[in-house]
Amino acid sequence: MALNQIVVLQKQAVRIINKAGNYETTNPLFIKSHVMKFNDLVYYEIMQIMIGAKSKSPPGYIQRFFSIQECKYDFRDVCKFNVQKAKKGI
Repeated sequence: MALNQIVVLQKQAVRIINKAGNYETTNPLFIKSHVMKFNDLVYYEIMQIMIGAKSKSPPGYIQRFFSIQECKYDFRDVCKFNVQKAKKGI
């Protein structure tokens, strides 16, 4: 199932839960239902992993995918992550 299909199904479910019409915008419905959109959930989980990586809490197999770049200047504890490139061949 493609990610776009998951988003469409989630929107349909929120419309059904709120008894809304097919063409009603879903943004207010998500807010009213206290439900996070699929894309927001994905970003939230990524941010949780990144915060954990800064404190070295994820397992090693996740930790090896990125490393924290040393900052030359102190910009309010802002760090950049170096993400490893995906391997093209197996």
